[in-house]
Amino acid sequence: MKKITQNLTNLKAWQSTIFAFMFLFSLTINAQVSVAFDASATTDGASATFSFAIDNFVVGNAGDGVDGHIHYSLNGGSDVMIYSSDDLTLSDLPNGNHTIVFSLRDSSHQPLDPAVEQTLEFSTTVITEGCGGSATYTYGDSESSTDILYTYTNPDAGAIEITVTGQTETNYDFLVVTDGAGAELYNASGDHTGQVITSADGVINIAISSDSSYSPGSDGLGNGTEMTFTASCPVSTFDVTFSVNTANITVGENGMYLGGGAYFGGPQGHAMSDEDGDGTWTVTLQFLNHGLDQIIFS
Repeated sequence: MKKITQNLTNLKAWQSTIFAFMFLFSLTINAQVSVAFDASATTDGASATFSFAIDNFVVGNAGDGVDGHIHYSLNGGSDVMIYSSDDLTLSDLPNGNHTIVFSLRDSSHQPLDPAVEQTLEFSTTVITEGCGGSATYTYGDSESSTDILYTYTNPDAGAIEITVTGQTETNYDFLVVTDGAGAELYNASGDHTGQVITSADGVINIAISSDSSYSPGSDGLGNGTEMTFTASCPVSTFDVTFSVNTANITVGENGMYLGGGAYFGGPQGHAMSDEDGDGTWTVTLQFLNHGLDQIIFS
């Protein structure tokens, strides 16, 4: 009887041990599953802002009460670490579709077990500027000339030009500028400062074509900081020739003048001439591309 009792006691002990192990294992699993992470994205032109909702995981720099931090990778690039759950804004993104992967990491940068991560897909649109618009951009590795960064347009459909400040890596990274039809207006590497590029169709698109290293200019061949693009719209003008046939009138000794209104000044605003003596007096004036006013010949 003693032997049987001892066996039962041992069995109960093993059952208690197994139950305790299963209970602790269950607690561990439940603790891991209870970590919740949700990211959302909003876009504005070439910028994207990401917001985070995190439960049972404290994000911050390593220290008391902190569980770890967040890693993200944009478009398959290298991991970037952030130590705050506040909104994250990425600016100067190229136009097009993007993929970003967020993951929670412990203080040693190791993924949680099981991993807690989320993938978001989002799109950014071209930043459109008009006459007088200016944009500053810091380019990166592996950018494509098919990803338009900025579009400048002349609202009056006249010509538009941009003035460039900044550099790209000589012989490896290129500034590419096209017009509204996609025709290439400029494609060069190195120092672009002072370049003025004009599009006759009123549209200028800006893109960068860069290789996979040394961007922007970390080898000393580029300025390593920023590029600036400033747009202006050249004044659109046209010539108008005014003529008066004086066959039936007498022209005084002071000659013939064109004048009057806001554009021509007083009665003697612009002297006319009859250089060939045929009795037809002419003058050619240049005007801005807008309507004319009342005209007086005297």
